[in-house]
Amino acid sequence: MDLVRSTMDQALELDGVEMEDLLLGVFRDDPDPIVRHEAVFIIGCLVSWGRIQGERAFPLIREASLRDRSVVVRHESVEALSNFHTPGSVEVCVQALEDPHEEVSATARITLERIWHQAAEPTVKESAREALVAAGFPPATT
Repeated sequence: MDLVRSTMDQALELDGVEMEDLLLGVFRDDPDPIVRHEAVFIIGCLVSWGRIQGERAFPLIREASLRDRSVVVRHESVEALSNFHTPGSVEVCVQALEDPHEEVSATARITLERIWHQAAEPTVKESAREALVAAGFPPATT
C-alpha cells in the first residue's frame, strides 16, 4: 500500500501533459481491465478539474466506450465522456445506448443527462436532449 501511495503522490506532482501521457499509456497498454477502468476514471476527473484538456485522450476513450472487451472498461469510458461536453461525446453515448450490457447502456443514458445539464455549448446541450428523447428518455425540464 505504501508503494501505491508513493506512486500516486509522485504522479500528482506531474504536470497535466505528463500525467495524461502516463495515464494514457496505462489505459492503452495494461492487460488488467480494473487498472484500465481506474486510469480512464482518473483521466475523466482530470478533464473535469481542468488539469488536462483531454484531446489526446478522447480518441482512446471513444474507442474503449464502444469496443473494449471489458464491460467495466466500456462503462467507465462512457462515464468519463460526461466530462468532455462535446458533440463527439454525445455521438458515442448514442451508440453506447445499444450496448448489450445494462451497465454500459444505462451509463450512456446517465452520461447524456449529465452532458445535457452541464454543457455550456447550446448545440451540445440540445443534441444530448434530442438523443435522450430519441432513446425514449425525455428529460423532465431544462
